[in-house]
Amino acid sequence: MLIILYLLVSIYILFIKKNSKFTWLLVAGIIAFLSITTNFYADLDNYGPLFDYYNSGYVDINFSTTNFIWALLCKLFYMFGFNYRGMVIGLIFINYYIMHMAAKKLNCNENIFFGLFMIFPAIIQLVQLKFFTATALVIYAYSFLFEDNKLSIVKFLLLLGIAASIHSSNIIFLFLIFARKNKFNNKAFFSLVIILFTLIITLNLNSIINISQYFVSRQQYSRYFVNTITPSSNLWIILIFLSWLGCYLVSLFISKSQVFEEETNKFFSKHIISITLLLMTIPLLFIDRNMHRFLEVGYMILFIMSGFWLKDRKMNKNRIIIMVLLIFVLFFNAYVYTPYESTIKPIFSYDGFVNIRR
Repeated sequence: MLIILYLLVSIYILFIKKNSKFTWLLVAGIIAFLSITTNFYADLDNYGPLFDYYNSGYVDINFSTTNFIWALLCKLFYMFGFNYRGMVIGLIFINYYIMHMAAKKLNCNENIFFGLFMIFPAIIQLVQLKFFTATALVIYAYSFLFEDNKLSIVKFLLLLGIAASIHSSNIIFLFLIFARKNKFNNKAFFSLVIILFTLIITLNLNSIINISQYFVSRQQYSRYFVNTITPSSNLWIILIFLSWLGCYLVSLFISKSQVFEEETNKFFSKHIISITLLLMTIPLLFIDRNMHRFLEVGYMILFIMSGFWLKDRKMNKNRIIIMVLLIFVLFFNAYVYTPYESTIKPIFSYDGFVNIRR
C-alpha cells in the first residue's frame, strides 16, 4: 500500500502537477512519513547508536575529527528533545529545502527534478542519511559555480568544507570546481582515468589501504579501511560503470536534442563536464564497493539539466524519447543500488508509527 502511495505521488509530480516552489515540501513529507512507519531499516543500527554516543554524558565532540558537524547536529536535535528517528525527519526536510534552493538558483523545473529524484536515489538517500545531508550541501555549493565572480568560488569551497565535516568522503567533489571551464580535454581526461585504473589494479590493495592511514583520522581508517571494507566484484564494477554511462549519455542527448542559445549550451556543457569528472571515482571501487555512492551526485546534476531543459514542460518526440530513456536508466539504477530485502521491503512495510521523541 505504501509503495502504491509513493508511486502515485511520483507520477503526480512528474506528469500532472504544475511546477511549484513547494514540491520539495510534498516530497520531503512522503519520505519523512515512510521513515516513521517502520521500526527498522538498513543503517539504523549504525546511526542510532552513534547519535546516542554523541549525547552520552561522558562524550565530548572531538573537533580534530572531520565529522564534527554531524556530531553537532546530533547534539542539537537531542537538545530539542528528539531521538535519532526525530533527527531523521528534521534532516529530511532540511535536505530537501537545500536541494530546492539549488534547483531554484539554477532556474530548474522542480517537479522534474524531484520527480526524477523520487525514482532514484531518494530511497537509498533516506538510508544513507549522513551522506545525503552532505551531498545536499554539495549540490547547493555546486550551484554557485554558475556565477561569474570570484566570491562564488569561496562560497563553493566553504559549503564543500561543511559537507566534508558531515561526511568526509564528500571532499572528493572538490574536482567539480573544474565545471567552471567551458572547454574540456576529453582525451587527456579519459587517459587519466585509464592510468588510475591501471595504477590501482597494479598496486597491492593492502598498500593502498596502508597509504590511506596518513590522510584520514585513526577512527576513520579503522571504520572504512579495516572493519567494513568490501571488495568489488567484476560484475559490480561493470554495473556501476553502466550506471555512469547511462547518466553521461542522457546528458549528451539532452544537450544535442535541439538548437540552444550560446548561454544554454555553456550551462549544459558545465553539467556534462561535472558528470564526466565523476568517472574518476569508479577506480575507487577496487578499494571498496561502497564508493559507488558518489555517482548519485551525477544523477542529481542530470536532474538539474532535465529540469532546466523541461522548464516549459512542452513535449515533442525527442523529449518523450529522452525522458523514457532517462526513466529506464533510473529504474536500472534503483534495481542495482537499492537492495530489496534490506532497504525497499522494510521502508515500504508498515510496522506502526515509531516514537521520534527521546
